[in-house]
Amino acid sequence: LTVVKDVAAATEKAVTRTDDPIELLEFAVEAAGDSVERTPELLPVLKEAGVVDSGGKGFFFLLEGMTRWINGQPLDVPVAEVKPLDALKLDHT
Repeated sequence: LTVVKDVAAATEKAVTRTDDPIELLEFAVEAAGDSVERTPELLPVLKEAGVVDSGGKGFFFLLEGMTRWINGQPLDVPVAEVKPLDALKLDHT
């Protein structure tokens, strides 16, 4: 929710500078990326694990994908290798 709140606040500020919906969406993407990068500072468990908030990152990807589609840019779709859980080396089991 922090990322969504940060995006809303940034977009509210941006609307005073432009009324172009594409520009506002681009401001939202930038704000989401910045907010996601700050999430480990807000939640010690994320910092300890060396990760960012996954929900916030998902929201960022949603906004980024919409922006890319609107601008006619290709979507970067990474290839992921899926492994069964027993193939993972988990420390906290």
